Amino acid sequence: MSNLWRVYIDDSADGKKQSHVVAGALIGRKAGWHLFDKNWRKALKKRPRLEYFHQKEYSASDGEFFQFRNQVLWPRPKGREAMSAKRDLLRGILLDASIVALGVTVTIPDYERVKQTHPRAKYFMSRDAFDWALQSVIFECAKAVKRVESDARIAFVSDNSTSAARYTDIYTSFKRRNPIIAKSMLGIAHLDDKDWPGLQAADMIASTTKQIVDHYNEDGSITAEVPLFDKFYTVGNVTEEYLLAVLNNQTISDEELEGYHAMNATNDEKRKFDDAMNKL
Repeated sequence: MSNLWRVYIDDSADGKKQSHVVAGALIGRKAGWHLFDKNWRKALKKRPRLEYFHQKEYSASDGEFFQFRNQVLWPRPKGREAMSAKRDLLRGILLDASIVALGVTVTIPDYERVKQTHPRAKYFMSRDAFDWALQSVIFECAKAVKRVESDARIAFVSDNSTSAARYTDIYTSFKRRNPIIAKSMLGIAHLDDKDWPGLQAADMIASTTKQIVDHYNEDGSITAEVPLFDKFYTVGNVTEEYLLAVLNNQTISDEELEGYHAMNATNDEKRKFDDAMNKL
């Protein structure tokens, strides 16, 4: 079995980037990605055909989903029903695939408050919360893979967007500051998300991470009713307590870890995901 792994990553945030920023990722081996790509492309081509999936276009009935506004072909509510069915078909492909999801969210007010007040912040905290979210998801992905394969080689892929150069800078900086785990990390490539199913699915996972965060912030709990929740290995929530523990260079207590893994799976569910990672 090859020790090569691939991780597709994407980001999301609340509309005005005032509440939180999110980084989502999908982890898998070469064989798992090959089968997933095949099935995802097949689902896209199934009528009504899409060339690609973008969550924002789905939400706005724009781009590839603009066709469903045609009231002649899709009288209400048929258009919305067809859109939902297409999205659910793609979700099903993702749920059945031999890949695992992971997400990290950073609470922006907490991040800014700690950055402005902690004496060590200027040495360890970037100019905004997005950098921390991306570095955290990179670290969590690499750590998850290393748990199941110590000699793994991990390649990362993000969208070839206007943020690509920043992704590279953050990724390179992370490897430089974390030389031990960096030994397992290959480079980061930037590809057109319209052509790569892994990036389209990572977009879906980033959006789902945001939904999980929103649910948690509303009532302090998460239910499996959140679409794709069962696909997640973990979702980390970076709060003020967690940031302070990191900056104070302390061993993080169970109570402080609750602030980070508050939206994590239960122990039984975690074992299930450990098994899933081992089977990839």
